[in-house]
Amino acid sequence: LADLVAQVVGAIALTALVFRVWDRPLRVPFVYSGDALTQASVVDGIITTGWWFTNPRLGAPEGFEGYDFPLGGEMAHYWLLKVGSWLSDDPYLLTNAYFLAGFALVAMSAFVALRVIGIQRSLAHPLALLYSFAPYHLLRGTEHLTLAAYWSVPLGAMLVWWVLTERAPLVRVDAHERPWR
Repeated sequence: LADLVAQVVGAIALTALVFRVWDRPLRVPFVYSGDALTQASVVDGIITTGWWFTNPRLGAPEGFEGYDFPLGGEMAHYWLLKVGSWLSDDPYLLTNAYFLAGFALVAMSAFVALRVIGIQRSLAHPLALLYSFAPYHLLRGTEHLTLAAYWSVPLGAMLVWWVLTERAPLVRVDAHERPWR
């Protein structure tokens, strides 16, 4: 637990240094073009109506209805944004905060995955930070907020590792019961 806290604190400190958050107004969009505006409207819909499916502030005369727009793979992200909407009603602040928090979330999940597969602490800490600041994360930015916060990827890799090494938790496989071999 102490290592996990150290990893998160290190990621937050490094994120603050890289993005110079003390000089940057967080209530102003980091990017104000392209898909960043669409992403901000999704976050605004979560704040305004409780979920992203509708937004009465968009799409005259009846408002925006996105029931037919496929955003199915991002539900965990939207739930976290929903929790964030309880703390702030500013869509740009929430978008920017989630983007910045994504670095700590990715570092934390990568550290857990690396430790579970057996990487030593001294190597897992820097590898998790390095993975968190991969160019993909920086290039996606707030324009593709849910793609930039790829904290689920290390957890998915950890599940694959468990299956391949036959060490899945809560499942016991006897040596003679290996139908996939």
